[in-house]
Amino acid sequence: MGITEFSQPAGGCCFLTDKAYSEKLADLWRSRGERRYELDDIMLLKVGRHLRPAPHYKLIISREEGENHYLNGYQHEFISLTTVSHGGPVCLIDGSPTSAEVEYAARIVARYSQGRDADAVAVAHRRPGREEVEMLSVRPLPKDQVIESWHV
Repeated sequence: MGITEFSQPAGGCCFLTDKAYSEKLADLWRSRGERRYELDDIMLLKVGRHLRPAPHYKLIISREEGENHYLNGYQHEFISLTTVSHGGPVCLIDGSPTSAEVEYAARIVARYSQGRDADAVAVAHRRPGREEVEMLSVRPLPKDQVIESWHV
């Protein structure tokens, strides 16, 4: 066709060309067993660290204050964990973890907080549709126990 040059389309590049984003999307589809998603699912794939410690739940952990604010907007739709005693991340849990798994997730979240070397970190645990907040006191998970294969 003789085309030697072309300009980049308006709006930048497609997220699907980003390897990390595409892996998160593929993980979302695998976890649901189908290629079904909502707009919010697509938006959340752009934010935070995504860790899957078990097949039936995933953690979305903020990396900085702007992401904390963004993820706070989803606290009424997901189980959420927020560090209280130390500065740190907000975490959304996508899936159906047991109570023991929520506490384990709180240890992972504490690992990414400023209390990572503390004996205990206070973490607020909220469930969608409930007003009460459960306070958890957890020992941060050591760095070597955050398994690389969990990272989506």
